[in-house]
Amino acid sequence: MIPWWCGSYPEAWEKIVDNWFTEGYASMHNTARERRLEMQGPAHHQGSRNLAEYRDAWVHEFIYLF
Repeated sequence: MIPWWCGSYPEAWEKIVDNWFTEGYASMHNTARERRLEMQGPAHHQGSRNLAEYRDAWVHEFIYLF
């Protein structure tokens, strides 16, 4: 099923999916997965917040360090 954000470009979606089944992609994906599993915390800090909400939270936390 093509996601909504790629619905106008089915050829592009096919190329994306085809790339997932190449040996090079599988190797890169597994290497990145292993690296993420070794991390102590989450891979990113933004979560489900949009960029403005993330910025506000980051500034708020940073200011309280002083």
